Amino acid sequence: MSLIWQLKKAHAIEIGAYQAYKGHADSTKDDLIKRKIKAIQHDEFVHRMEVGAMLHDLGEKSNVFLDIILWCIGSSISAACHVMGARAAAWGAKIMEIMGSSVYWKLARTATDSGHQELHAKFCEMARTEEEHEKYFAKLFAPQCTCRYLIYLNGNKSREANPFCRAEHRD
Repeated sequence: MSLIWQLKKAHAIEIGAYQAYKGHADSTKDDLIKRKIKAIQHDEFVHRMEVGAMLHDLGEKSNVFLDIILWCIGSSISAACHVMGARAAAWGAKIMEIMGSSVYWKLARTATDSGHQELHAKFCEMARTEEEHEKYFAKLFAPQCTCRYLIYLNGNKSREANPFCRAEHRD
């Protein structure tokens, strides 16, 4: 897949993530968590602006059709956050961040392979930011009794072997 197409996908994904975090933050009652989600939402905005600038520098524009589709998906997730509960919203956010980091790691490889080494470090930085977000949402998602279900789903009988069941989250 070309660097340009991957950048267009990343741009659209950031639009969707920004929209999703709007509802996630608004549906959260805890002020500390709300502020953190808004900070993560801001990071998604910054990433979108950076990806847009990269596209511009390469003489390209975002894919409006893809942007609209991901905006609609993000807006749907945003609305769903008000009814699905805090744990489910954190789980969904964690999955979105896993996808985001994988997109940026792939972009880093593609940039290097296509002769754009100047972009490699920035994509790695963006991927690490997404991974930090993922870790934050994993902490929100995993506490208490959720662990026993994750162990069951992973076919893992040992809590210590389950990455979602750290000592601070055990029942």
